[in-house]
Amino acid sequence: MTIVSGSVRSQCPYCGVGCGLEMLPPTQLGKPTRLDADGNPMWTARGDRSHPSSLGQLCIKGASVGEALSCGRLYQPMYRPSLDVDFQPVSWDTALNRITDQICSSLQTKGPSAIAMYGSGQFHTEDYYLAQKLFKGALGTNNFDANSRLCMSSAVAGYIRSLGSDGPPCCYEDLDHCTVAFLIGTNTAECHPVLFQRLIRRKKKDPSSLVLIVIDPRQTDTAKNADIHLQIAPGTDLALLHGIAHLVLRSNRQDQAFINKATENYDAFSKEVNRWTPGLVAKFCRISEKQLQDVAQLWCCDQNILSLWSMGINQRREGTAIVCGVINLHLLTGQIGKEGAGPFSLTGQPNAMGGREAGGLAQLLPGYRLTTNSQHRADLEEAWNFPAGSIAAEPGLVAYQQIEAMAKGEIDLWWVAATNPLVSMPNLKQVKAAAQRCPFVVVSEVYAGSETAFYSHLLLPACQWSEKAGVMTNSERRVTYCPAYRPRHGQSMPDWQIFAEVGRRLGFEEQFAFDSAAEVYTEFTSITKGRICDVSGLSHELLKQNGPQQWPFPSGSQPTKDAKRLYSDHHFPTESGLAHFTADQPLGIAEAPCNDYPLVLTVGRYLGQWHTMTRTGKVRRLQLMHPEPLLEINPTDAQKFKLCDKEVAVVSSRRSYLTVRVKVTDRILIGTVFLPMHWGFTQEHACEVNMLIYGQVCPISKQPELKACAVMAAPATPKLPVPTVKQEQTMAINSSSLTSTRSYLDGRKLNKIEQDKANKDGLLVGSEIERFAQLGWEQMNKTDLELRLKWYGIFWRPKTPGKFMLRLRIPNGILSEYQLRIVASIVGRYGDASSCDITTRQNLQLRGILIGDLPEILRRLKKAGLSSIQSGFDNPRNITGNPLAGIDPLEIVDTRPYTTELQNFLTNNCEGNPEFSNLPRKWNAAVAGAKDNFLLHNDIIFHPVENDGVMGFGVWIAGILSSQMNAYAVPLNVWVKTDQICMITDAVIKIWRDNGERNKRNRGRFRFYLEEVGLDAFRSMVEEFLGQQLTPDPGSVFNDTPRSHLGIHPQKQKGFYFAGLHVPVGRLTAEDLQDLATASLDYGSGEVRLTEDQNVIIVGLSEDKLSSFRNDFLLQRFPLEPRSITAGTVSCTGNTYCSFALANTKEQAVKTSKKLDSELDLPEEVKIHWTGCPNSCGQAYMGAIGLTGTKVRNSKGVIDDGYTITVGGSQGANPKIGEVYKKSVPAEEIGDSLRKLLIDKFGAVPTQHEVPDS
Repeated sequence: MTIVSGSVRSQCPYCGVGCGLEMLPPTQLGKPTRLDADGNPMWTARGDRSHPSSLGQLCIKGASVGEALSCGRLYQPMYRPSLDVDFQPVSWDTALNRITDQICSSLQTKGPSAIAMYGSGQFHTEDYYLAQKLFKGALGTNNFDANSRLCMSSAVAGYIRSLGSDGPPCCYEDLDHCTVAFLIGTNTAECHPVLFQRLIRRKKKDPSSLVLIVIDPRQTDTAKNADIHLQIAPGTDLALLHGIAHLVLRSNRQDQAFINKATENYDAFSKEVNRWTPGLVAKFCRISEKQLQDVAQLWCCDQNILSLWSMGINQRREGTAIVCGVINLHLLTGQIGKEGAGPFSLTGQPNAMGGREAGGLAQLLPGYRLTTNSQHRADLEEAWNFPAGSIAAEPGLVAYQQIEAMAKGEIDLWWVAATNPLVSMPNLKQVKAAAQRCPFVVVSEVYAGSETAFYSHLLLPACQWSEKAGVMTNSERRVTYCPAYRPRHGQSMPDWQIFAEVGRRLGFEEQFAFDSAAEVYTEFTSITKGRICDVSGLSHELLKQNGPQQWPFPSGSQPTKDAKRLYSDHHFPTESGLAHFTADQPLGIAEAPCNDYPLVLTVGRYLGQWHTMTRTGKVRRLQLMHPEPLLEINPTDAQKFKLCDKEVAVVSSRRSYLTVRVKVTDRILIGTVFLPMHWGFTQEHACEVNMLIYGQVCPISKQPELKACAVMAAPATPKLPVPTVKQEQTMAINSSSLTSTRSYLDGRKLNKIEQDKANKDGLLVGSEIERFAQLGWEQMNKTDLELRLKWYGIFWRPKTPGKFMLRLRIPNGILSEYQLRIVASIVGRYGDASSCDITTRQNLQLRGILIGDLPEILRRLKKAGLSSIQSGFDNPRNITGNPLAGIDPLEIVDTRPYTTELQNFLTNNCEGNPEFSNLPRKWNAAVAGAKDNFLLHNDIIFHPVENDGVMGFGVWIAGILSSQMNAYAVPLNVWVKTDQICMITDAVIKIWRDNGERNKRNRGRFRFYLEEVGLDAFRSMVEEFLGQQLTPDPGSVFNDTPRSHLGIHPQKQKGFYFAGLHVPVGRLTAEDLQDLATASLDYGSGEVRLTEDQNVIIVGLSEDKLSSFRNDFLLQRFPLEPRSITAGTVSCTGNTYCSFALANTKEQAVKTSKKLDSELDLPEEVKIHWTGCPNSCGQAYMGAIGLTGTKVRNSKGVIDDGYTITVGGSQGANPKIGEVYKKSVPAEEIGDSLRKLLIDKFGAVPTQHEVPDS
């Protein structure tokens, strides 16, 4: 390739206006070299005055395009065999072989239908053309569609339906000659600004020369310049068009001569529009009759009317009908094929027109041919030298059908090129799920890190438009040559060359023997001969020498800058030669507003951004123009839905919800809200609007309704009371519950953490976890990372950056064999060192989880009936209960239904409960089932006791173990029936929630608040809250010493036993979990229990299996009867993972207990609790011996692990809190200190025999 040293002329790679660029190299301007965001010397863009489409004008996107040519590029092919491993660089040879191998495999097993490509209007025509030849010719599948399906397919279908062929009939010169510009469904000022400024310059020069009509629910920058702005209700465009036609006919101002000569189906059309009277249309569109009449009057006059439209019409479920409705008006008034008049679609992408010429949609073939036309297929098969029948007769799968087919497992290879469907597709949730299921996703991309790349297996680095030669066709059918003026980036390759290489490797060497883009284009132009888009007279060389040319440009044509219009002879390429009136009945938007979703969301673009920001997102000045997406809402609606300007709202639809900042403005129609479409999950202010969109398609064009859906908007603060909701766990809560501020925080002095909680509830990150997973933890908001993720049980660990702890909720500590296997598979696949820990709250903590794996982990947990919601920080923690619930011979009540009921109440069925998501500190609740269930360290405890022959619970409250205070719970002197535990919990927790300390965090625990107000006063507050007197507790007691669950013991069910297995310091590997699951099924009932002593119970062992169970190899790892010191040892995770821990507790506990057991005999088990830090757990104070981590100088004078030893903690009839026995004991001396302590105070004696390992 020859590198250009001087300035070059090209076409802007953004929208379909196709502005001419003059690109100047870094040193040509005589100024200091400018650098882009990555520090690369930067080419500078300015308008090409010689380009007839733009006349030297550029918008800010085009003017800044040089700033994004090198930033964030994909350098080389990257491959990974599955989505759960990292990409690795591979050679082009390996990459292309992967593709051809998959193609061959798919052809052999499922046939051509298992292969699909989703391409782009970013392609050059040469790229488009060879993709069609490869897929539709060589492979025999029409499964090629492009993002033009989301952009222009309704315009294509409308032109074909009404005029017989695709192709806008107008040209940009018509902007200079029209007397009325009728803009409907287009915000031209922001989306096609150069064309809009052309109109505005005319109007400023001579205001009387042009009347500007704008139809839009928003008062856009376009509408602000309008002479008439009809702010119609979304989805009423076709009714409006019919209403205008009705008034033209009523005034007898139709061009009857043109109608009679050049059209057909007029009677059916006139019959339909006659139904749409001004009164009906005004009511339907929510405008006045006078406004309608004012617009219709202009259509009745002898004016030159130019209609412009884009996505506002095309992206509708009746998009084709609306396009035809616009064309109907032009046929009705004869406003077509002449200067300054005609229906003119404004293309969204720089070469969407060229793509249509090249056959780049699933129903098309090159040269405006159709797959369903046998002659068209035969023409191409002959031209391409493929056997007859090579091209399939049926149209291929369009964009949404490709997604559906992937979801069903019908597509094995999905090749995405130069587009980002994981942002731009509607109903993104389904798209993501389908992409994850596809066995092989290939992405050809210029930039690294797109949203779609996260769902791919193979990444191919493609050349940027500036690095490859080719042509593009803009909205006025003008073809511009774009030279390669910069060196290829890294190992990047032009798309056409990639397609040609794949074709050759598949054996089609002759058909793909191209050495240059010029050769490809020559072949393409030859097959357009005689077609309406005839460009057989064009070549790269002609375009280089003579500049851009409009088609048709048949062989022998002379280059010219004169404008060309279609249909000036009033002959149309239909079978009859006549243009066709259509008579469609208006339907409105696919998803109408309702009580639950009362607003209509309309979606659009910002001036400074384009599509999914893969390019514009790298330009700083564009980012500064639009730093974040904003929800536009009318002041009336803002007041109605309690939304405030600049605050954050939750916008929800039936499919998903998102959070976004609010902009209250009267530029939007009442009942309508607006969001931009640009932000995907990799962006800083992710706002995946297409997660909300319904996506019903136009039945003719198959274009989705990306423009509108029904939504609800509410403040991003949980509402009280909580409604019943049904959402996925990865969604925090239904956003209809996020509609009011928390009055209990009003006027309160809040510490930094409380302020962060008040600013954004932790539950709201649920909707962002998918985005966080794609961003990576380094790109996350610091408060989201370190604080709010805890609302989903996800704990940032500075000790192991990038590796998170995930805490589950397991009420009563009960797991089925299936659930245990799911956890095992998660731990094995995703966990660090494939391990997890049993906690002292009967749940599991998974270690070393990566943020990118969280969405899949949460989905798998959800499917297994497990959750991590609200398991951390200032939330109600896991509900503990009797580990022998339902099988305990000594139980008073089975705690299982009550722990489950409490969990469902406090967490809203594990969907997230905003009533309890902003507590002053953590909240622990427990239900006792037997007298030896010692639970007095919890904030609320229900202990079973009868009252007058009725079983219920005595309520104890305010247990606390912390660095500030250690005290067991006290009786509230309240007895409740078994169906009142949620009622009393609600009262107790809300009184504390509303009044507890929010400034001094170390005083935030419930016990401090209770001591401040007094127990009797608090009881009175509970009665006042409930509006009833409470029944005194008849005497619930905790009067038995807790039993050891280790060993084999009979259940209350005759003939069955449970087995308590000791798990050293509670640590389990994935293999351990799988083996425990197997044992639970082989010997027991398929259920496992977790205990507060960090051990495991297998239940339901039948008597005839006890012998074989005792001999199972599993018991060598998890003994039934460990030595006394080992049996009584409980430990937190320690400083291996926890940044608060000051000592390596687990490893030291295992090592020390094993050594002491080998040296000492104890008359009975001694509870030894190891805690790594003094912060808030306080578990050490419950043990007969407690060890709390600290830092001390060891014997070498080096700061090292150490412990403070406490003695005397006890549970049972006379519970006590341990007292300090010895401070600052180095870890190297802890064994000796404990040995002496056990001998002196607990009756240990030196062992006289050899002790086996346990």
